[in-house]
Amino acid sequence: MWMLLALTTGADARPGLDELRVDAPAGICPGEVVRLEITGIDDRGRERKIRATPRADLAYDWSLGEVSDRGELTGPTDPRAAWGDAGELTVTAEGVSATVAVPLRFDCTITLDATGREGYPGEQGPEGGGSSTKGNRGQPGHPGDPGHDAPEVHLRTFLTADPRTGEPVLQIEAQRLGDDALQYFAIHPASGELVVHAVGGRGGMGGRGGDGGDADEKIGIGGDGAEGGRGGKGGAGGLVRVFADPTSEGQLANIIVENWGGEGGPGGQPGNAGSGKAENTARPGRPGVPGRRARRGRIRRSCGRRWACCGAPSSRQPCGAAESSARRRRRTRSIASASPTSAYWWAASS
Repeated sequence: MWMLLALTTGADARPGLDELRVDAPAGICPGEVVRLEITGIDDRGRERKIRATPRADLAYDWSLGEVSDRGELTGPTDPRAAWGDAGELTVTAEGVSATVAVPLRFDCTITLDATGREGYPGEQGPEGGGSSTKGNRGQPGHPGDPGHDAPEVHLRTFLTADPRTGEPVLQIEAQRLGDDALQYFAIHPASGELVVHAVGGRGGMGGRGGDGGDADEKIGIGGDGAEGGRGGKGGAGGLVRVFADPTSEGQLANIIVENWGGEGGPGGQPGNAGSGKAENTARPGRPGVPGRRARRGRIRRSCGRRWACCGAPSSRQPCGAAESSARRRRRTRSIASASPTSAYWWAASS
């Protein structure tokens, strides 16, 4: 939904430009990039587009952050900076100003990426040597490294109200274990969504098999190419723990956990057969064996007695009704309820 708002006429506006109109969205999601459309209207009612470029005589003032010289807004990724802010945006061109409101939206899908790192590929096998009459077989490719396990992720939740609209907002603090940095998210518990992507890293590709050694093209037989290296095993999916404040109990269905095991790396390419005489019998190597997918992660009880982890995100069923469905789904799960802890974080005092 876009809103069109005009206009304040500056007393020192140059002749011809009487009004300014800014087309902007009624709200912006975290990380979303939106380009403004600016229209000038002269004293005869004629409209002309004003292109936002680095050379344009345009000035911007947005309470949620910077506006690029191309008229682009980027939604703040930390909701604390935008909490309770109406997102007032003022655009000025040729002494004429227009003001619109572009606040942060909470009905968005946001992703927390905690994917494990991909394994390194295996090294290529050495080529075979040999003599003029017979080339040696190449050496097998080295196996790819295993993918890294996704880190354990802790989420702390608190349900409060947007001070501007009174709508419920689920505020979430997230931390990857082993990382001191904290991330913050805010979603509407019914229309927003936080996807925790804690998938294991992909296994590294197996190394290419070594080529067979070359022999004399008139009298020799080349060496066989070697087998490619085995692909690395995928990393394990990450463990996700949720610590829910009593205010957010029963409001967590739209926190979606994707924590399956990482894919195994592909097998290495085979080595080529060595060259030799016309009736050369050397054979190329075989492709390497792909690596295995690792086990998926878990959503584990962290505290309290009423913990439940289940649900089918597509149906948004209550926890108890979705348990059997959850066991059949191997890729994505949602959390439908969690045991309470004490009040936590910036929402508690908001």
